[in-house]
Amino acid sequence: MQAGLVFEAAREEVRSDNKPMCLGCNAPLPKNGFFCMKPECRKLYDKFRRLKDKGMSEDEALREII
Repeated sequence: MQAGLVFEAAREEVRSDNKPMCLGCNAPLPKNGFFCMKPECRKLYDKFRRLKDKGMSEDEALREII
């Protein structure tokens, strides 16, 4: 609103700025998460799950993949 936007436009801009994004292809996600359902992103998600199952923390596994 400080940028001169009306309330509705400012609210929509904040909403779009805070959407979760896929870490594989950078597409907006409909829900919270790290990866979308595209095949290349699913491969990254599978690798992420395998690393977590081996005992890595979430942050370490994400750093390893990306």
